[in-house]
Amino acid sequence: TFNGAELVGGGSASAHGTGIATATVNGDTKVTINSYTHDGNGLDYIMAGNKVLTSGQGKAQGTITGNTNLTIDPSAEDQGVTTTAVVLGGSGVRVSSGNSASASDTINGNTNVTIEDGTLAGVVGGSIAEVLSGTGSATATVKGDSTVTINGGTINQITFGSDTESAAVPVDPSVVGGSLAYGTGATATNNGSTSVTINGDVTINDKVLGGSLAQNGGTVTLGAKDAPVTSAVVVTDADSVGDLVGGNMAEGGTATLNGSSSVQVAAGTVKGDVMGGSYVRGSGTVTTTGNTGVVFSAGNAATVSQAEYLVGGDKVLASSEGAQSTGTISGTSSVTVNGNASVTTGAVVGGSFSRVLAGTDNRAASATVANSVVTINGGQSIAGVVGGGLSEHLSGEGSATSTITGTSAVYVNGG
Repeated sequence: TFNGAELVGGGSASAHGTGIATATVNGDTKVTINSYTHDGNGLDYIMAGNKVLTSGQGKAQGTITGNTNLTIDPSAEDQGVTTTAVVLGGSGVRVSSGNSASASDTINGNTNVTIEDGTLAGVVGGSIAEVLSGTGSATATVKGDSTVTINGGTINQITFGSDTESAAVPVDPSVVGGSLAYGTGATATNNGSTSVTINGDVTINDKVLGGSLAQNGGTVTLGAKDAPVTSAVVVTDADSVGDLVGGNMAEGGTATLNGSSSVQVAAGTVKGDVMGGSYVRGSGTVTTTGNTGVVFSAGNAATVSQAEYLVGGDKVLASSEGAQSTGTISGTSSVTVNGNASVTTGAVVGGSFSRVLAGTDNRAASATVANSVVTINGGQSIAGVVGGGLSEHLSGEGSATSTITGTSAVYVNGG
């Protein structure tokens, strides 16, 4: 049992005042956990990479030349894993305070997380960059791919960023395939592709992102203009999962995917929306340069609520006071429904979905896609089909817009 302790697979670099610290791993890191109980708080991580921490005017830097690997596998009868710490495939990079502190970390290879079982407080496939206060900079870079594979267990909402439970920072997702950037001055970059694969007896109590998360002024980027990548969520089966987002998420931040994103659901229970693109909640901007899509084949009885909305593009939700929320997809967004799937409470939307929640301020949600298409090959009960985009303004002030700049189409081949 570990009480308030972190587990670091790589090195540790901590610089405060005007200090300088460096941690380098020349090769791979590997963390395997078979039996572990952690009772700590939001400050703690279980990480395969480096821990890089600064404050004041400190400068700390971490490097891993190879890959990072983290496996949680309580396979024996008397083994179990329970943790209140975020499980992190990459490195934890933090500026806790100061006006010129800088912290940075680079992983030259891939980051890999495999979960066989356990009860966990969130999973991030890549690295986390945080600026908790002050005007410093935190930069986390993964040059290779980031993958998360979940074959069992229960995953709760991610909480991080404080040494006291009352001030810890909760974020919407339970699983992030890429990286996370929190705070102005925090930047997380994945040069390779990112993915989350979910198989079997799995319960995930909140959102699953195939890509990265930008929150509270943070910035995340997947790929580059001249080197596009993919971001994906694949569900072969699951007891229960929340919203599924193929791309990135921005909540008070900026998220860019240079490439394409997708969600595939073969079986299982989805208690939320499925978005092939990215997600904005509150103020924020998401941009995708390629295509986005959903392939949904999970069969269920028509009387059982399943996958409230299937959205080929982005979901752009102006949910907070004064929120200015924007999503842009330069390619084609699509939804394909197969088998005996039912969508009983929402709709199938080929384009993007913009929504403004009730408020008296001038909040706005704007979503734009180049082209969109819906293909219905099966399904027992589908509440509605929209080939283009969907916009909803529930009440009050503000505006919601959803635009297809090119063509939209619907093809019904069965169901």
